[in-house]
Amino acid sequence: MFGLDGNEYQELAADSLFIEKIKETFKPSDAELAIKAFIFSKERLNTCGSSVFKVSELLLSQGAEAVTISATLLAPLLWHGYAEPIEIKNIFGQTVEKILSGFKSPTALRTDTKAHRRKDIHTFLSI
Repeated sequence: MFGLDGNEYQELAADSLFIEKIKETFKPSDAELAIKAFIFSKERLNTCGSSVFKVSELLLSQGAEAVTISATLLAPLLWHGYAEPIEIKNIFGQTVEKILSGFKSPTALRTDTKAHRRKDIHTFLSI
């Protein structure tokens, strides 16, 4: 439909549903912040950040605030060099930038052997 393949169509539908849930959940100014972060993140991460969108959906379903969802969507952009802190501050405000200054990039977990899994999960949980 309209030149989209099956996966693109499903992604577009899921994005629309997420945005509608944001609009239904938050007052307009908070919804605008979260939607702006969602779109900004989508544009910068493309498909390589799909897990961040799933985490954001989970946070929304758990009643997280719009600023938390926004920070969650934007954190990987900072970790992977797709955005700079000053850019985030200028676009999303000091509150979001301040929250993100406390986020640290997660350690990559190795899953190739039982020993690596055990050590890396222990390290991750102790952070």
